[in-house]
Amino acid sequence: MLDKRNENTGTYRNSSYVMSHLDTLLRVDTSGGDCVLTLPPVSESAGLMFTIKFVANPVEPDLPLNTLVVTDNKDSEEWEDFVLTDLGDVVVLFSDSQQWHRVALERISAPVGPPVEEEKEGEEL
Repeated sequence: MLDKRNENTGTYRNSSYVMSHLDTLLRVDTSGGDCVLTLPPVSESAGLMFTIKFVANPVEPDLPLNTLVVTDNKDSEEWEDFVLTDLGDVVVLFSDSQQWHRVALERISAPVGPPVEEEKEGEEL
C-alpha cells in the first residue's frame, strides 16, 4: 500500500481507502487489485469539492488495471455507488452537507497500442 500526499499533485493511493476532508485531489491506481474508495462523511465535507482520477501505476504503467468503486459512508441522501474502470476516468464530487453530488464525470478510454492508419484506395500500408 502506498499513501503519498502532495499539495500540488494530490494524494496517490493504490489500495482501498477511506478519504478525509483533506483528500480533495485523489489519484488512484488499481494495479494491485480492485479498490473501494469511501468518501468522507458528507456532513463534515459541506462546501468542499473532491476530484478522483483513475491513474496507472507510476512505476510500472503497463500493469493491468482493476475496478475502483466509489462509495459513501451510508450518510448521503440519494447516493448510489459507482465504478470507474478506465484509465483516465475522472469524477468531481461536491457535498452540500446532506448529499454528495456528481458535478462532473469524464470517462476517457485510454488508447491501446499505436494508432491504426487507414489504407487509402490504391495505396498499400
